[in-house]
Amino acid sequence: MITLPINMSLTQTYVAQAALFPTQLRPQINCAGLCYFQLVHAVGPNYLVRVVALPHRLNDVHSRRVFTARLDAEQIAQALP
Repeated sequence: MITLPINMSLTQTYVAQAALFPTQLRPQINCAGLCYFQLVHAVGPNYLVRVVALPHRLNDVHSRRVFTARLDAEQIAQALP
């Protein structure tokens, strides 16, 4: 069972600063300094997310432009729906 931060949803798309993600991933997920992600599931104290530069790409999980990353609760709290 996934434990989500308050008011977070697996079906919601969130926007965040690309700077929250690892440096090597930023060129692929960055659009004007922002990126979009959806929560996938919890991995210990972290959250596995699918992240993209453009939100419509989240609909295509087989796209080479959809990336997987981990965020902690503090980083997740900086995102907006």
